[in-house]
Amino acid sequence: MEPTNLSHSFARLRETAGLPGVRLHGLRHTVVSLLMELGSPPHVVQAIARHADVKIPFKVYARATLDACVRLS
Repeated sequence: MEPTNLSHSFARLRETAGLPGVRLHGLRHTVVSLLMELGSPPHVVQAIARHADVKIPFKVYARATLDACVRLS
């Protein structure tokens, strides 16, 4: 399925369900962040997110988690 079509289909389903404006890509980030916080093995996170390199989740999401911790303190 074409990514744009998938995003549009998701938006229609979300609106029909009366859910707030969450983007499909945002859900992907949420899943990866939660998996990392739960201590999932890096290769599992990589496989689920379909990243080309196992280091990508740590480069992108570890920084986001660090930023969130700083804001809370």
